Amino acid sequence: MSGEEFAISKPEERPDNAGTVYLYKVIEEKAELRQRINSPMSGRTRFGESVNLSGDFLYITSIDSAAPYTFSAGYTLRYSRI
Repeated sequence: MSGEEFAISKPEERPDNAGTVYLYKVIEEKAELRQRINSPMSGRTRFGESVNLSGDFLYITSIDSAAPYTFSAGYTLRYSRI
């Protein structure tokens, strides 16, 4: 959570395990959905494995889960917050 904003990730939400991240803002004690971000990558990327709000940016980490029991550095994507 950063100030009045927070992100919730669901790395396995979609059938292809691509994942989705939801960005919310607290307005008058209620959380309002501001943005829904689907994985820009195809396949089993577990988009949203971790999220971080920092300054004007939202960082979203994704890993390659197509090869179980292997380690991958994955990806970190940076989005400008609206």
